[in-house]
Amino acid sequence: MTKEKRLHGLVTEARLEAALERLLAGKPQHTPADGRISVARVNQEATLNRGAIYHHKEFLAKAKVTIARYKNSKGEKNENLDDPVSIELSNINTELVNAKQNIKKLKQQKSVCQEKEKIAQDFAANLVARNAQLERALFDVITDNERLKLDQKLRLVSSE
Repeated sequence: MTKEKRLHGLVTEARLEAALERLLAGKPQHTPADGRISVARVNQEATLNRGAIYHHKEFLAKAKVTIARYKNSKGEKNENLDDPVSIELSNINTELVNAKQNIKKLKQQKSVCQEKEKIAQDFAANLVARNAQLERALFDVITDNERLKLDQKLRLVSSE
């Protein structure tokens, strides 16, 4: 996914969030202020193309739970919250959204750790290479020093 598409997705999701908040507050700007809230109404309030909300699955799951809770708090008959199974399903959807957000954060952290690991590996490889260069230079110096000592001994012996 390109940066442009990712940015567009974030902007769309922000518009959806703002629309949901306006509807929950009873202050819609683009739909009738009749107190009705639905997934379709959130999409309309965000002034998005029909069905755009369905491309944002995490937001959609969260919005469904939020709308169901809102309707329940207003005393509206909501078939989604009338039975314990549906309540449990709503809770599971909330947990799923949270788990997906955690997975996203963990993937970002993994990426950062992998970048740091690559930097450390490159540093270690450079360190090993530099150490090999220094060992070779030391060997050359020692070898040159031993040659000089041998030459000095030969001169002493030949001068005697």
